[in-house]
Amino acid sequence: MHPSFTIPCTPETCIPGDVNGDGNVSLDDAMLVLRILAGMPVANINLNADVNGDNRIGLEELGYILQKVAELR
Repeated sequence: MHPSFTIPCTPETCIPGDVNGDGNVSLDDAMLVLRILAGMPVANINLNADVNGDNRIGLEELGYILQKVAELR
């Protein structure tokens, strides 16, 4: 199992949906959420990407990310 940690919140990483903390919301973030939901080990998760205030990364974040990528938000 890979260790995970929270990336410190900076203006670049406090972006809702930016699960990998690279400053963008993209399909890479969606893939990380899918790995989390599948119970696969992931590392370096940005918990500041939480979109609904539950301090978790899950389905709500996946939906948000897909809407952002599709430019519906």
